[in-house]
Amino acid sequence: MGAMMLVLTRKVGEIIMIGDHISISLAGMRGNAVSLAIQAPEEYAVLRKEIYDFLKEENLAASRSDPGQLKELAPYFPKHVPSVSPPIYQPDSDFISLTTKKFGAIKVHQDQIISIIPGPVGFCKCNTFALLDDLLAPPFQVLQCLGEPGLSFIVVEPPHIFPNYQIQALKKVMQELGAESPEDLQVLIILTIPPDRPREMTANLLGPLLINRRTRRGKKVVLDKRDYSSQHRVFPD
Repeated sequence: MGAMMLVLTRKVGEIIMIGDHISISLAGMRGNAVSLAIQAPEEYAVLRKEIYDFLKEENLAASRSDPGQLKELAPYFPKHVPSVSPPIYQPDSDFISLTTKKFGAIKVHQDQIISIIPGPVGFCKCNTFALLDDLLAPPFQVLQCLGEPGLSFIVVEPPHIFPNYQIQALKKVMQELGAESPEDLQVLIILTIPPDRPREMTANLLGPLLINRRTRRGKKVVLDKRDYSSQHRVFPD
C-alpha cells in the first residue's frame, strides 16, 4: 500500500489522532506560523523535517565508515586506554554468533546487547545493538546492529577526543533510561571517517548516545546546537 495524505482543518485546541497512540493538536497560531503539540510513544522520533533529513544523512555517512582506516591513526592514540565506563559483562556469559559485513563472524555476549529506542534516525527499526570493545584498537568501539548485520557504527567515549565535553540537563534522560545517577550512564560519540581521508574523521558531539550500563537501555539525544557540532574535527587543521 502507498502512503496516504489527509488534509484537515482544525481549530486551536482540537486534536488529530494517528492510530491509537499518537496525537497532534493545534496549540496556537501567529501570522502564518502554526504551533503543534505532539504526543507519541518513545519508539517514535518526533523531529522537524529538516532536522530529520540532516541527522539521517549524518547517520548514513557514519554507517559507511571503514574501520580499516583506523590503522593509519594508531600513532595518535595510546595503545592502552582505560575505559571511562568499563564493561560489566562477564566473559563466560552466554553468547550468540553473528556474521557481519565489516567484521566477519563474531561472538556477542548477552551482556553486551543493548536496546536503543527509538533507533538511530534513518534506521528507526534497528533497536537491538551490541557494544563491542574487542574488535578495534582502543579507544574505539563498535556499535553493531544485531538485526541488520551490515549496519555498524564506530564509537568512542568523549574524554578520549574531547576532554571538556559535558552534557547538561540529564534528569529527563535518566528517568527515561531508568538510571539512578549520572554515573550509571555511559556516553558514546559516533564517528564518521571519510573514504581514504582518515585524518578528516569527525565526531558527532551534537547527538551522543547515552546507555544505562546496568539495564542496557540506550537513547540517542540531540543537544543544543549552539554548544556542539555534529561534524567536530577530531584532528583540527
